[in-house]
Order: sequence, then C-alpha cells, then structure tokens
Amino acid sequence: MVSNLPFDHRACFVAGQAKSGTTLLVALLDSHPNLLVLPEETAYFPTVLTKYGPIT
Repeated sequence: MVSNLPFDHRACFVAGQAKSGTTLLVALLDSHPNLLVLPEETAYFPTVLTKYGPIT
C-alpha cells in the first residue's frame, strides 16, 4: 500500500496546463542530486478533450 511507503520513496507527478511552468519545475527538480526525474511528457488534456469533447 502506498501509504506505508516512507515519504522519500513516494512518487510525485507534475501536471499543469500548457505554458504554466511545468517544464521549468521539472528541470529544477531534475537538477537536485537526490531526485530521480523521469522525463515523460503526455498530452493528457488535449487528448481527453479531443476524445470526450466539451462538458455540457
């Protein structure tokens, strides 16, 4: 169970709207020597909006 993991072994996901500074935040986190940052970018919001359309 995730809650049984120590804080320093838990994952953190960075998400945000385009042009909101998430790339800069990931770059800053990646510069820390004790963090492992996996560079994975997804187009989650555009994909969801295209797939499901606007909420009515």
